Amino acid sequence: MLLTTPFSYTNLPGVIIHPGVEQSSTAEEINRNITNIRDVANETQNSFERVQQAVEKQKRLVEQLNEELARIQF
Repeated sequence: MLLTTPFSYTNLPGVIIHPGVEQSSTAEEINRNITNIRDVANETQNSFERVQQAVEKQKRLVEQLNEELARIQF
């Protein structure tokens, strides 16, 4: 049998999605997931940078405290 129109799942019971629509929907979902992954990666990088800054600040405070303690002891 020769098909003259694009194949569609509409003839199957319970399935009404055309393959092109299904493929487009899957591509959109993949794009959303990639965007979400990128956003989470950016948030993680930003959090890491904030933690790194906090550690540097703590390091400076410890150094200042050590200097103050050294002055008191001598």
